[in-house]
Order: sequence, then structure tokens, then C-alpha cells
Amino acid sequence: MIWPLFIYAIFGSIKSVAAIPVIVALTTIVFTYFTGKIQKANRNILLSVGSILIAITWVLRIVLENDIFYYVSVVFVGLFTILVSLPLDSNIFEQGERKNALAASTYRNTFSMFPRIFFYGLLFVLLEVFKVSFVAAAISMFIIAVFNSLFILNRKREKVPVKPI
Repeated sequence: MIWPLFIYAIFGSIKSVAAIPVIVALTTIVFTYFTGKIQKANRNILLSVGSILIAITWVLRIVLENDIFYYVSVVFVGLFTILVSLPLDSNIFEQGERKNALAASTYRNTFSMFPRIFFYGLLFVLLEVFKVSFVAAAISMFIIAVFNSLFILNRKREKVPVKPI
């Protein structure tokens, strides 16, 4: 949500912000189709890779000051977000089918919405909103990658087989 404000601050026009949803929507449709075909066994790897790639993109947004890169990075983050969200949602919904669909949906929504309270509170307090939000986004993606890697290692130690779809 902070990225469109940043684009507007840099380019100073509504047209520059309006291009973002069009770019993201088109690339998301194509990439979602191909990502959905990935085997169940590879979902956790995709989650880690996607998190790391998003974190790297946010760091590059801080380091690189190039107008074209700003737009290209929108496409990249849109694609990499699919690598994170699709396997995560699939795993949550599979757990919901086995246990309790309402509980799975509630957990998903709680964990996706609750951290925003702290994030926006932090942004409100700090002066350099854009730089702080970029760093927070990068750190959060690295944290997701680490936790997912720990989960994968734990499953391998337990020798829990992961069956492909």
C-alpha cells in the first residue's frame, strides 16, 4: 500500500500510479497459472525463494534510484508474491479440509491483517516513511524465508513424506 504513494511522490502524476495495477494484473494472471501447476513437494521451496526474492527487490528499491526499475520492480514483486501466497494459501486450505475450514480461514486472515496494526503504527511514528517501510518489507520477507526453511528441516527430521498432487 505504500508503494503507490512512493510512485506518486517520485513521478508526481496519477497516470504513473494508474499504470501499476495494470502491470501487476496482467503479469499476475499469467504467472499464477504457471505457478499453480507446481508440484506439492516443491511448495515450501517456492515459499522460501519467493520471500528471499521479494526481500532482495525491496533492498534494491532502496539502493537503486532508477525510474524504469521502479516500474519493473512492481512486476517482480507481483510475481514473487505469487510464489509466496499460492503455496501458503494451498497449505492453509489443505489443513482446513483435514481439520476445520473456518479455523483455517480465521487463522489466515488474522495472521495477514494483525501485523499491519504494528506496521502502520511504526510508519506513523517515524519520519522517513518510505525508507522504513521498504526495510520492514525486506526484513519480513527474510523472516518468512527463515521460518519456512526451519519448517522444511523439521519435516525432514521427522521424515514426513510430502506427496505430490
